[in-house]
Amino acid sequence: MSSRKFYIHFLFLLFAYTSSFANAIQDQEFVPDKKFYSNLLDTTSNGTVTFKSFDSIKSFIDKKRHISFFEKTVDLALKYEAYETAMKIVPSIYFNIAKTKEQSERAMAILRKLQGFESKVDKTRLIGELYSYEGFHQVYFDLKRSKELFTKAIQKFKLTGPIEINSIGLAYLYRAKTQKFMGQYGLATQDYIKSSKFFEQIEDTLPSARTLYFQALSENASIYTSIGMSEMSFEKISEIIDRKEKTNFLAELANDYYMLSNALYNLKEPAKRKKALLKSIQYGDIENPSILVAAYSDLCELSIEEKQLSVAKKYLDTLENIINKTPFTTQKTRGFLRTKAAYLASIDRYDEAGKILTNLLKESKKSSYQQRTAVILDFSYKVNLWKKNYAQALDYFEKKTILEDSLASVKNKQLYQYYQTIFETEKKEKEIIAQQKDIEILDTKNQAKTKIIALGGISLLSLFFVVLLVVKRKQVKKDKQAQEEYSQKLLITQEEERKRISEDLHDSLGQTLLLIKNSIISDEKEQEESLINSAIEEMRAISKLLHPYQLEEIGLQKSTENLIQQLDDSYKETYIFGDIENVDTLLTISQKLNVFRIIQECLSNIIKHANATSAKVELKARGKQVVLSVKDNGEGFNSFEKYKNFKTLGLKTIKERVKYLKGTLNIDSKINKGTVFSITFPSLN
Repeated sequence: MSSRKFYIHFLFLLFAYTSSFANAIQDQEFVPDKKFYSNLLDTTSNGTVTFKSFDSIKSFIDKKRHISFFEKTVDLALKYEAYETAMKIVPSIYFNIAKTKEQSERAMAILRKLQGFESKVDKTRLIGELYSYEGFHQVYFDLKRSKELFTKAIQKFKLTGPIEINSIGLAYLYRAKTQKFMGQYGLATQDYIKSSKFFEQIEDTLPSARTLYFQALSENASIYTSIGMSEMSFEKISEIIDRKEKTNFLAELANDYYMLSNALYNLKEPAKRKKALLKSIQYGDIENPSILVAAYSDLCELSIEEKQLSVAKKYLDTLENIINKTPFTTQKTRGFLRTKAAYLASIDRYDEAGKILTNLLKESKKSSYQQRTAVILDFSYKVNLWKKNYAQALDYFEKKTILEDSLASVKNKQLYQYYQTIFETEKKEKEIIAQQKDIEILDTKNQAKTKIIALGGISLLSLFFVVLLVVKRKQVKKDKQAQEEYSQKLLITQEEERKRISEDLHDSLGQTLLLIKNSIISDEKEQEESLINSAIEEMRAISKLLHPYQLEEIGLQKSTENLIQQLDDSYKETYIFGDIENVDTLLTISQKLNVFRIIQECLSNIIKHANATSAKVELKARGKQVVLSVKDNGEGFNSFEKYKNFKTLGLKTIKERVKYLKGTLNIDSKINKGTVFSITFPSLN
């Protein structure tokens, strides 16, 4: 069955199931209970109810049926290729089954079956969790396998990015525990530090992360005690306790103080050790009572050493009361019995103490923790010495000495391995740093080469563009100069043509009209005479416009004033006036003509387009420059838009004449506020 068909089938069945379920509840005819879910689990065969009602079902399933339930659920998920669904069941498998001794192997079989479908799942987080949970389990059975699994989990979590900080932190933490149990203290220390750094990143957002952060630091500090670095252990644990108390974070503080007492025992600081043990008891009520048992045992033995037997008895009674009330492992009971034997020996009840110690020695042979055996041998030696059983005391002393030498040798070896691991790690880190520096140097050199090549290319390209730009600018300048020369020649030609036409009108047509007029006068035809006079005046006006001969005769000042007067008389709706200085001596004939034409064009535009009630023309000399200004109070215009199209108001001609004068043109115009044309150009001087 394809996954698509399965999910369509699943949705249909789920709808049918939930609908009937909802109706039943609404009618108050049915309330799901343990029996309902149990029957449902036995009868369902399609997996839909199992998948979607998983949490509801498992809450009713008793532990005896847990393993069958999970096996069936996983098999159904794999059958329908719902691999992610199968892997999401992993946490429940671990927390509900794996710790149950008789079902442990079946639980592991489920996990291993899922590992076979690793390639079918896209989410690397789920695969990482799969390895982690088996790793948790294998800590109790196969340390080497556990370490391998946590290493695989770390590799998977690294692929998921920063969102799996908690998971990767846990994987490092438990790999560190595994390496600590294996005696690989150097590697364990490195993983504890990595783990703490991950948890530190999220301790403000995830409440459990803070506990795990301090747990990683505490367990790392305990390593220093194990390898004989008690001063370092004391320093690290003191820092942890100080930080916890300052922030009122009491989790596992009893354990921290007990670890501190162990460091102080090795440093031979009994007074400080006693304070640490009392602090451990103070916070022990918050934790599990196993710390209380260890702390009271040590306080009792410490009191015996100080000959405070009444105090030791109180501690022993309290310890016995805790043991009787709380179910403890044989390991914790051994500690109590050892302390009891020490107390009995201190009050001269050597036989009772000897029996307890003999039994403890038999039990200790089954344990891999030889440090405890050495302590029991030491007590046995002392008890037999007090009994004056010197032969037996000597036997225990020799065994104790051999075991302590062996343990010291192991500790020295572990210390050597620890430093060797740290050294090799630092060496590798230095090699990596050196390699990175070499890579950086090569990168720098390559970057330098690349920069040189790039700069060379850019330089050549820039040079090419500069040459191209220079050539282009010269061409543009040449074209512009040619255009200006053409415009200027066009203006000169235009003026010359106007002059010729003006002369023809005056000399030819004017003379003819004058003869006709004289003939009409002699015949006394008044009407025809009036028409002829009008034609002659119009011809003279056109002739003047085509070429202002008065410029040559009376100069620019008088010609401009006459033009202003003539226009003011002709157009009564606009008051036109001027302030014209005599600048004739400062300008050439050609300059005068262009200035006159500019004034003509400006006034013509005002009359035709501005709807102005007044206009003013100013012409003044300013040092080595001549300034022409034409103002009006008309409608104004958008100078930016008009600049785009000079043809609209004859501005192009004005601009060309200003260029010819080698001057500057400035137009200041505002809508409904009039216009000012300002032209500045150099004088002849």
